[in-house]
Amino acid sequence: MTWVVELDYLTNEPLSIAELEKIDREGDPRGWYTGPLPDRAGIRVSAYVESEDPWDAGAKVMPVLEDWLRRHGLGPLRRAKLRVLSEEDYDAEATCPDTPELLSAADVADVLDVSRQRVHQLATSHPRFPEPYVRLATGPIWTLPVIERFRDTWDRRPGRRRLTAVG
Repeated sequence: MTWVVELDYLTNEPLSIAELEKIDREGDPRGWYTGPLPDRAGIRVSAYVESEDPWDAGAKVMPVLEDWLRRHGLGPLRRAKLRVLSEEDYDAEATCPDTPELLSAADVADVLDVSRQRVHQLATSHPRFPEPYVRLATGPIWTLPVIERFRDTWDRRPGRRRLTAVG
């Protein structure tokens, strides 16, 4: 029987689309697929595995996948989730995608109650501001859960910072 094994790993920093594409280009001949986690810094790897048992499918592929990811410089790896589905269930689920709510800079501004210019400032200067889910020709796109998490933990100080005189 064919099983689809999905493994989520947390990384210290979000992976760029270019890094994920490089991993896929230099990919494993077994046809593994990689993608970003939608709501936190990390990587999801999906692999098709032949096995009679879902537990065995996960146990077979996990050490091989982790070795493959380490060879691409993704260490240390922190396992976040292991999911094993029959190929039928995986395909059925794929026809009902669970795309997260996506936000443009204007939408992010509404969620944070700031201007679009302030969103740009936060995106380029705040160390904890989340990386975009994707960058399109029209601009960066974020997911609602990561922006809400930022908003809920943001140490916001209204008003302009006071300039201090030097000298």
